[in-house]
Amino acid sequence: AFKQLEQTDNAINCFRNAINIDPDFFEAHMQLGNIFHLLGDTIALIYYNNALMLDSSNDIALYNKALLYQRLLDWDNALDAYTALHQVSPFHSSGHYNLGFIHMELGLYDIASNNFSDAIYSDSEFYEAYYSRGNCFETLGNIAQAESDYKRAIAINPEYTYAIEALVSLIESNKKYNRK
Repeated sequence: AFKQLEQTDNAINCFRNAINIDPDFFEAHMQLGNIFHLLGDTIALIYYNNALMLDSSNDIALYNKALLYQRLLDWDNALDAYTALHQVSPFHSSGHYNLGFIHMELGLYDIASNNFSDAIYSDSEFYEAYYSRGNCFETLGNIAQAESDYKRAIAINPEYTYAIEALVSLIESNKKYNRK
């Protein structure tokens, strides 16, 4: 209730009391991990790791841990954490997408495009993954594939402005090559 009321300190105290009473209370560890995660506090990792000691195959705990490392721009640990997630949940589309994002940040567009392809394979309606893969292809010079991916993203979500703007820009930039 305190968490819903955004009384964070009271919520933390209640969840910590719950863990003091029952150290194996998985949900309390997760809730504390989530609260500290939202606060940008690395103490969240302690709670996610505690939750994972109780259930090492919990894909939510694995994903949240990876996401926190990503938020902290700790790319090496984020990559390791996403790898652990995909060992448990190979078709976790958001995990594949976020790997693509990290690889884009590292300038590894060919690897990122493969990550986005994995996200699309895991969820064929993942329009953000089509857009991001299109962005990778455009950066790599594969204009035809970029155009195809932008169009697919727009077909799935006709109001997705990032893909619309990217497609318009791509077509405009390449007009000189499309003369008949």
